[in-house]
Amino acid sequence: MTHGAYDAAKILSLRRRLGITQEELARRIGTTVCAVDRWEHGFSQPEEAERALLAGVA
Repeated sequence: MTHGAYDAAKILSLRRRLGITQEELARRIGTTVCAVDRWEHGFSQPEEAERALLAGVA
């Protein structure tokens, strides 16, 4: 499994567990809905700073 696939599954799982929309997750970490969507679909990965913010949301 690539890091991208792991991150995609992890981010989607986190968001679903919290019961929030992509829009709400984006707002909480200060990014765009498009970025969250791309992460969840494995098209891109969050930067280190965004990963730290995601960990704080969990």
